[in-house]
Amino acid sequence: MSSCRTLVLIFLWSTTFATEFFVALDGIDSNPGTASKPWRHVQHAVSILRPGDICTIRQGRYYETNITLENIQGNAQNPITFRALPNETVSFDGTAEIPAKNWQNHEGKIYVNKLDFDIWQLFVDSKMQTNARWPDAHFEDLSIFDYTQWGFSAHNSTYDVESGKGVMNDNGTQNLAKSGLNVTGAMALLNIGSWETYTGRVDYHSTGSNTFSYSVRARPKNIAFGPSNCRYYLEDKLEFLDSPTEWFYDVDTRELYLWTLKGDNPENHDVRGKVSTYAFQITGNSSYVTLSNLEFFATTIRAVGKVSGITLDSLNFTYPSYTRRMLQDDSLPEMTKLEIEGSFNREAGNFTVFNCTWQYADGQTMSHRGVGSIFENNLWRYNDFSCVGDGMLFGSNGARDHFIRNTVHSNGPSEGFNPGSGDPSLGILGAAEIRLNEFYDQKHLQNDGSQVQVNVAAQNGTIIEYNWSHDTRKWGLRFDREMKVGAPWGYNATVRYNVVWNTSGIMIKGDYHHVTSNLAFDNIFDDREPPETNKPDLLLLGYPGGGQKGENVHTVTENNILKMGACEAKNTPPSNCTHIPGIYKMNVIGPVRRRLRDPDNLDFRPLNESENAGPYGKESFGHGGVYWIPGRVRVGASRPVPPDGSVTSRCGGDLMWLGGYDAKEHDLYLGTDATAVELAGLTSALYRGKLDGPSNVFTVKEGFKAGQVYYWRVDAVRGDGATVRGSVWMFRCGNKNRF
Repeated sequence: MSSCRTLVLIFLWSTTFATEFFVALDGIDSNPGTASKPWRHVQHAVSILRPGDICTIRQGRYYETNITLENIQGNAQNPITFRALPNETVSFDGTAEIPAKNWQNHEGKIYVNKLDFDIWQLFVDSKMQTNARWPDAHFEDLSIFDYTQWGFSAHNSTYDVESGKGVMNDNGTQNLAKSGLNVTGAMALLNIGSWETYTGRVDYHSTGSNTFSYSVRARPKNIAFGPSNCRYYLEDKLEFLDSPTEWFYDVDTRELYLWTLKGDNPENHDVRGKVSTYAFQITGNSSYVTLSNLEFFATTIRAVGKVSGITLDSLNFTYPSYTRRMLQDDSLPEMTKLEIEGSFNREAGNFTVFNCTWQYADGQTMSHRGVGSIFENNLWRYNDFSCVGDGMLFGSNGARDHFIRNTVHSNGPSEGFNPGSGDPSLGILGAAEIRLNEFYDQKHLQNDGSQVQVNVAAQNGTIIEYNWSHDTRKWGLRFDREMKVGAPWGYNATVRYNVVWNTSGIMIKGDYHHVTSNLAFDNIFDDREPPETNKPDLLLLGYPGGGQKGENVHTVTENNILKMGACEAKNTPPSNCTHIPGIYKMNVIGPVRRRLRDPDNLDFRPLNESENAGPYGKESFGHGGVYWIPGRVRVGASRPVPPDGSVTSRCGGDLMWLGGYDAKEHDLYLGTDATAVELAGLTSALYRGKLDGPSNVFTVKEGFKAGQVYYWRVDAVRGDGATVRGSVWMFRCGNKNRF
């Protein structure tokens, strides 16, 4: 991931008439701010910077918090920039040190420390510890993202919307009654609203009982409560601290309890607690401010106000937000925010988020409100294990979002990306562009959901194209509406040239949509049902069926490749789907593995080059062709096809990859010895040739031998002539037939 830090926007290094100032850990604020005499604090620099100026922050870990940029204005040609140098690491840290000398043994392998300040998240050697909880699950092994580690509700649990009170009857899967615990007073994480989870408190429980009563202070009213679909877990009681990497903080006594991974005295480790929420706050009428090449640990950024032109470039956010439940506070975690306040206009906000990473956040990762914002080449992974809030990983309240070339995987909430709806009353449509992204492994910590979720008002003008969505129990792509008679639906969206597999499929509600040239197969899941092999890949809600009268009657569905076809109603076998609505033509139905080259190894091209259906056309065939691969672009070549480590690759002659960022050409090496391929140079016999520009289809004329293990490497040659050496990839040809 660190290699992506060099993908900074080029204009940052070439601003005209810029004055460069410096901040360093050994600086003094009375200095002139030069390279040799830097300032100490970033806040000091804020009052001095003018349009075009650059504040270069020298390497190190900074504990400066709430750096406030109020009414700080650059302009489009001369932004005000805060940056680290490409070869230096600058990290803003929202934690404080836990004094090592104060640790005492409490009992067994649990140690206790008396603090004089509050914390709400704990780290040991820079790794998050887990709030003491029942049933057990841990961040250490990522079991915290496993929904089977929750307690499950019986069919007779209740919730009263007026009082916000309920009764949870455990169905015995985890068996609260046999735990020996009395959970009265615990914080309760309650997935009682299908795609919505709330924080409550256990009001009463008796040891040995599978039933507890609870209250939710938020008192959610519009809630999809279904007892058999509810689940929960409990945390923040000392009695729950029963395994390594768990911790508890008593807010009344300020005593911190910890069981380290090895069970040793925490004084042997670097133990730190979260004490700050935001490193930077950009407020007022601030405009054209850029943050570049910085890291944020247990802290993040807030840009809220009449702000515009804010750019986040090549930032890494690790544990950026976290709940305060350990402090008995049930409020939502404070997330990264990019929000324009007040009425929309056609250019309001104008945010850019490029080449950033969000990982290990709890709660929604980002809140956005702006028009025409760009989110490009970012990574979201392993975020939100509690899913408290609105069930979104990244929910936009903006318009005309451009969500391009991002990789989104292994996150907890119900919905992956949810584009903004705009403001139709002002003629500002949702009209999002969702292109060339890869979504996979959305977790099952909540019911319902989709990796790309487009709600009613967001659909008009939205285009979803050239994406891969795969390997989740959620829907891959969905145009949604409320499932009740008379509910409004959306119009005029496009889904084209996407590949969706091993999900619940593609769901289209509404009308006047265009669903063209997609590939969907092996979509056997239903979020609330066990896997079902006889399940359509495309759900076009219609009437009669699961839709309303008139729904999708004008929708055009053509040139798609669908293993199990389409249907107008959920939970209906294809043979009974006799009322597919709209214009449904030239779709190819049937076994895709007989029609495609190697879909199990990410080669989705048709066997027949003249095939007109599906997302891959003639440009992807032959040596020097261009095979589109979605997701985040790295500095070097990535995402090999066949995948690294595959032992089932068909014996075709093509090798493909996602090209390196800004690469003008790629050099390919191939052989049967890993070390030889790793060491090979341009004069080696293992050097097989060069491809220029975006070309990424390399045909090995002699093909491959069945059963043989091959190693290959692709080096990216950048525009400045620098070569980014690639990793060595491996595959084995597992089929005697060419395809």
